[in-house]
Amino acid sequence: MSDPKFPLYSDAKCVTTREELVGIRGLRVGIIDRRQKEDGSWEYTVSPSKGYELYICDESELVHAEPRTPFTTDEEITFGLVALTAEFRYRICWAGGRLLLAQLGIDPMQCILMSCEQGFDVFVMLMLPDGKVVTCDMEENPETRELVSISNWELVSYSSRDTEVARSLVLSPDTTAFDEQVRDYFQREWKDRDAPLARTP
Repeated sequence: MSDPKFPLYSDAKCVTTREELVGIRGLRVGIIDRRQKEDGSWEYTVSPSKGYELYICDESELVHAEPRTPFTTDEEITFGLVALTAEFRYRICWAGGRLLLAQLGIDPMQCILMSCEQGFDVFVMLMLPDGKVVTCDMEENPETRELVSISNWELVSYSSRDTEVARSLVLSPDTTAFDEQVRDYFQREWKDRDAPLARTP
């Protein structure tokens, strides 16, 4: 019996040739779960980086991902924020999260998604429209996988260049340019392949 090649919650790159997995071919994915099959090989439950769907891959369909390169310039940081926020504001999988924020009186279309980690729940860091940073867990309905509740809501005094850039964007007198970048990114990268959540078998 072989040891697993990929630790839980690590990153990998999907190199599958299966047509049913074409949506994640070439993408960085997170290892959410794994199990050893009767023949001794491993299969993994994966989710696209900063994404939200779940897929099953054999070990042969995954390779180790290149180390992440941190963004260093304000332009690179802004691009990263645009990519994350485009998913948060527009993708179907985040509809429940947007509703949860709206129920708290927060306009989700004026928030910036700073980071997102998929585990049993979805851990997020958000820049709120008033320039405050919050972290929370968004919990899934185990059957529909829709985000249905928020826990561990915490305002944090976290400071970095990323937060400074994000804060300057939400507090700008005119956010039109950033909002258009976010919308355009979704239209270009996600609109044609965004899909409803697959229910848990």
